[in-house]
Amino acid sequence: MLKIRTILAATDFSPMSEHAFRFAAALARDYAARLIALHVVPTPIMAYADAPTYPEQPDYSPAREALTSLRVPGVQVEYRLLEGEPAGTIGVLGPTRMNYPDAMAAVAVVSRRLGSRLSEI
Repeated sequence: MLKIRTILAATDFSPMSEHAFRFAAALARDYAARLIALHVVPTPIMAYADAPTYPEQPDYSPAREALTSLRVPGVQVEYRLLEGEPAGTIGVLGPTRMNYPDAMAAVAVVSRRLGSRLSEI
């Protein structure tokens, strides 16, 4: 059986990411794994005119409070608030996001084609 040691749960505080966090917390509890909750705040933009203008230090306290409010009884959570740009979506599955018949048909086609290519090697 696969041993899960660390789970990273990135959040944008949307209802879907809250659901994903609850699922990650359940996995962390079941596998006695480390759970890290991560939120990325946008990097402040520096403006240029005659000389660079640096933005004031942003107030991240609302994001920090929202992040630390993610709690599940019986699960210890490590919180990370980072500055940068979100890299994108790792994966989205769920009845509100996916047309399952079309997705499964596409998976079947890719599986057959990939399988036939691999058998030629």
